[in-house]
Formats: sequence, C-alpha cells, structure tokens
Amino acid sequence: MIFRIYFISILFFSFSVSLYAQRANKLFIKGIVVDENNHPIFYATAALFSKEDSTLVTGATTNEKGKFVIESKPGDYYLKISYLSYNDKVISPLTVTNQNIDLQSTKLEKSALALDEFEVTAIQNTVEMKLDKKVINVADQNTNVGETAVEVLENTPSIQTDADGNVSLRGSSSFTLLINGVPTAMDATAALQSIPASSIDNIEIITNPSAKYDAEGTSGIINIITKKNALDGLSLLGSGSVGTFGNYGGNVSLSYSKKDFLVNAGVNSGLFHRPRDIEKVRTTTTDSNISVIKSNGEGAWKMFSHSGNLELQWSPLNHVITLAGQHTRTIMVPYFYLNFEQFTDGELATSYLNKQDNIYDIVNTSASLYYQYKIKGNTKHTITVKALANLHDVVQLDSAMYYNNAGDLIGGTKYEETGPADFVRFNLDYERPIGKNSLELGGQAQLGTSADDGRTFFFDETTREFVFNQQFSSMVDYLRNVYAGYGIFKSESDKLSYQLGLRGEYTYRTVTSGNLPSFVTINRMDWFPSAHFSYDLGNKQQIMANYSRRIQRPVSWYFEPFVIWETEFNVRSGNPDLTPEYINSFELNYSRPIADKGFFSLETYFKRTLGVINRVSSVYAENVIITRPFNTGQADF
Repeated sequence: MIFRIYFISILFFSFSVSLYAQRANKLFIKGIVVDENNHPIFYATAALFSKEDSTLVTGATTNEKGKFVIESKPGDYYLKISYLSYNDKVISPLTVTNQNIDLQSTKLEKSALALDEFEVTAIQNTVEMKLDKKVINVADQNTNVGETAVEVLENTPSIQTDADGNVSLRGSSSFTLLINGVPTAMDATAALQSIPASSIDNIEIITNPSAKYDAEGTSGIINIITKKNALDGLSLLGSGSVGTFGNYGGNVSLSYSKKDFLVNAGVNSGLFHRPRDIEKVRTTTTDSNISVIKSNGEGAWKMFSHSGNLELQWSPLNHVITLAGQHTRTIMVPYFYLNFEQFTDGELATSYLNKQDNIYDIVNTSASLYYQYKIKGNTKHTITVKALANLHDVVQLDSAMYYNNAGDLIGGTKYEETGPADFVRFNLDYERPIGKNSLELGGQAQLGTSADDGRTFFFDETTREFVFNQQFSSMVDYLRNVYAGYGIFKSESDKLSYQLGLRGEYTYRTVTSGNLPSFVTINRMDWFPSAHFSYDLGNKQQIMANYSRRIQRPVSWYFEPFVIWETEFNVRSGNPDLTPEYINSFELNYSRPIADKGFFSLETYFKRTLGVINRVSSVYAENVIITRPFNTGQADF
C-alpha cells in the first residue's frame, strides 16, 4: 500500500512539473465571449492577425462556456472576434511580450442587419451508430424521470432485462460495466439499479470492444456516461420516485463551475423490492427408488442502496486533471419461505417448512486520478494517465431453517463469509493523428487481491445449538495481476473507415488456502486482436463489420473445492482445475436513417466460445444435489 501511495504521489508531482514547464515555454491569449445578456457564445471565432501586414496568424473557436485559448509568440497583433448575426469586435493593439494575456470578458452586440427571427431545430437520434459502439442519448429522453439505468436499458438494442432487474448483453450477464470509462467492482446489475436515469448523459453499448479495452468479459462493455454541467455557477438537481411493493428512490446532484474549475457532487438512495410466488418440483431417480420433492411458497429480492460521489476537475490551458471518489453501500436481503413435501416411490415421506434468509452487505469505495495533456491544444493528440484504487468489502450471512408441522425447529445450516476484494489499476494512453488517420498506444497494470473467510454451522438436535463445522469451512487468499499493452490504427475516408488493433495481456495468479496444500500458479500470455470496418453506401446508409477476441476468467470462488450447504438438498463447490473461456465474436450490421424519426438497423452476429464454463449438477448424497463449475467444451451463439 505504501508503494501505491508513493506511486500516485510521484505521478501527481510529475504532472505539476510538466504543467509548470509547459507554461514557462509557451505564451497564450485567452478570453471569454458573451452576448448582451452576458450569456456565453458557443463557436464564436477569435482570429489573431499580424499588426504589420494584417495576415492571419492563428485562431480558435469558443467552447460551450464561451472560452477560447490561442497560442502565440511575442509580437504586435490585433484580435478579431466574430459570430453570425453579431457585430465583429476588434481588439487593437495587442502586444504579446513575455507573459500570458487574459482579455477577460468580451461582449458582442447584435447586428442591425440581423434577421428579425429565425429558428433552427436539431433532432438527435435516441440511438447513434458509430464505428465500434452504439450510443444511447439518455439526456434527450424526457420520459425517464424516477427511473434507473436498468429501466433505460430495457428498450435498448442488444440489451435484455428480466423481472428481477438483471441485465444481460446479447444473452450474457458476463459484460464489463464502466462508469465514465472506469470499471466498477460492484455487481453490474446492483450498480445499474443504483444509478438514477436523471444523472445519465448517455450510455455506450460496445458489443465488440477494440483492443484498447480490457479483454475481460464474454459479451462486451456497457459504459455509463454521467452528466456534467457546462454552465458557470451553481446548479442543483433533485428527483424522487415511489412505486408498488414499497419501491422508492431519490437523488440529489450539485454542480459548481467557475473558469477552469468544476465540482460535481451527488447522493442517491433507493429501495428495490420484487416479491414472487414460487412452485417447484424436483424428481431424482436412482437404481432403487424415485424421489420427488415438491415445494411452494413465497420469496422476494429486496435491495437497499445509498451512495455518494465527489469529483474535482481543473482544466488549465491544454491540461485536464480530475480527482474523483465514490462510496456505495448496498444491502441485499433475499428470502424464500417454502413448504416442502418429499415423496418416495409415490408415498409421502416427510413434510416441513424451509425458511431461507440471506443478507449481503456490500461496501465499495473507490478513488481515481485522471490527467490528460492535449499536445499543442489538439484534442486528438493526447497523453492520458489514469490511476484507480477500489476497495470492496462483503459480509454474507445465509441461513436455512427447517420446521415441522408443529412449528418446531428440526434442522438447519448457517453460513458466514467475509472478505475484501481490492484492486489498483494504472493506465497510460497516447493518441496521435497522422493526417486523416490516427494511432493509439497504451499500457495497463491491474493488481488485485481478495480474501474469503467462510464458516459453516450445523444445527445440533441434541444441544439445540448451531455448531461450527471445520470440514465445510474455508479460508482462501487470491491474487491476480494482469499487465497489458495495446496498439490501434484508425483510418477514415469518405467511404471506408476502419480500425485495427492488437492487445497483449500477461496474467499472474496464485490461490492459497490453509485447508489445501496448494493451487496451480498461473503465468500466461494471451493475445487479443480486433478489427472494425464501416462503409458508406450513400444516403447516410452504412454497413459495418467487426471482429474481436476476448477472455472470461473464472471468479475467485469458482476455484475453491470446498462444499458449502445452500439448502438441505443443495450444496455447491468450486473446481481448482478451471481454465478461462476464450471468445471469438463476429458482427455484420446495416443501418439507415428514417427521416427525422430515428433509424433502421439490422444486426447479425456470431460468437464462438472455447472452454465454456457451466455449473453442472450431480448427486452428492441421497436427495442432495451438488453443483460444480466445469469447462464443458465449445458453444456457438
């Protein structure tokens, strides 16, 4: 941990030195353009001319805050500021010596020749198709008040959600969730259920990620981009919702912007509750008899979540520095109350009530540092550094109690598991334009550890107490470090655009346990190519084809060969011999606009997975089923 703190401190110090050096060697003219009501003017032109011969030297356009920055050399100039339907403003003389010039605010006045009135209407499609992703413009939708990210995704192409709010991407729940480009250690569905739709700007659906992204995940990436206030001053936004079954939610977000500084903060809280009626029948046939277990009753999945976040951003000249932190606590309380009847060869053998109560208390805290330098002010020629620390703690309490028809406790199990799962991650990315083409290079180091302490207790009918059982308990430490590098070449023309990439990842993994002698240590190098093509057929019609190779590494508890009782009739165990799944994914898509109403899209894809991991059930004991994960072969989808 000391090494990690030193590393981040050294990075931050180097940013400061770089920033000072840049300021020492370059001179800048900056200012803000506003209208008669002091509102910022977006896309006004600031042109710098030589005082000697009136030749254009350089220039810039204003951003959404009305700001412009012009790099200059010492000399005598004049500045001309222009915008459609406004009178030009000339600032003369303008002498640049050995220091930067801040013109502060420049006000433009309406031109007397301006039209009395005109209206420009822009309609943005809810879904935009890009070379390597789909973009869902959530901020443009006015029907998502009180909803969460899950509900926004319900009607999104390639996304499926079930009655419990679980999200899958093209039929798989093994996708990677990013929030503003940063991975979250929270369960993807739990995280999506805790994000209010009112705080989302857009959602990127990346079904075939390029080599720039982590290769982890069988089905792609969902990237949630949150809103950032573009206006100077203070803004406050709040929303709330109330639904059936006691569901409710609320959030408050605050934003403050002043010159080069931006502060975003927010809190949200909500309760997600889905009750259900349950009826099941399980038949087990052995050589000697047929056993049938019938169950019926009720269950529910209840989740309470609250979170807070803070982001500080400083954007001096061509630099962007962002410090961000987030804290989330999620408590999930699923329960199942079922009446069981067990039949042997058609005769009722026993009946009882099973009460299964579970509690998952999940605390996630993350902090990140982001730095980007725009070389010579070019937004496509950049160096970006990211550092992220994520601390993830889980307390799991499971209980399964069995009562006879008189209501007396006759058996049961309790399982307790605690353990942190922490990781730190460092990224260095470089992007450079080469004419109409561009090159991207980058490296990444991700260091992860987790520790699972599981304790099992069985009900003793003699003492009427729950007794600790060492045989079905475990203590496991897990370490996985992944080091990666990638390169991407992009090319764009009037008709054909393409992107080719290659990513290499080296994985080092160890698992240790006091209950078992040793696990296999992994030292493995993997390669992940990607290719994306887009061809313009005319009339804004596009045909797109792409390919990527990905990996799905097993979660840590899949390796633990310890038996854990879930109910009286079900146990689970891990498999230390598991290997990752490797996925080859192909797509061929077509899209065309439909007037101003949206677009038509036809998507076809093929995915081949090697070393598929499935949970396989078999007989553990009489009327008891054990479930283990195995590599079961190949799957095409």
